[in-house]
Amino acid sequence: MRSLRNIKGFNLLDTAITIGVVGVLGVTAVGSFKDISSNAGTAAVNALVADIQDAAKVNYYVCQGDVAGNAGTISGCVNASTCATLNTLYINGGFPTTVVLSDGVSVGLCNISYTASSGVVYSSADFGVAGVSAAS
Repeated sequence: MRSLRNIKGFNLLDTAITIGVVGVLGVTAVGSFKDISSNAGTAAVNALVADIQDAAKVNYYVCQGDVAGNAGTISGCVNASTCATLNTLYINGGFPTTVVLSDGVSVGLCNISYTASSGVVYSSADFGVAGVSAAS
């Protein structure tokens, strides 16, 4: 008769511990990836805010370079006195249809909202832009 001590392989306790460890790792991973799409939407809006602020700043200084004081007459200068006119500073003359640039709640501030493919809308906080002085 063979002794039970000579049997090789995993017993029920080994299998239960392995399943428990894998379960704990799985719960931890799901928790860390749960908000990844929300974080991506927020990052996309923040990138758009930085892009439009940079473009507006360059445009503002190009327009200020007109020593005769005729803002808007230099080639490439856009008279972007409102948030709505900043749309033309973006590549190819406008934002994608999923992005809306609008006036903020306070005069001189703008707001960007982005609609993700899932239908969730992400909005920026109101932000200031060089050259924008009045709401439209």
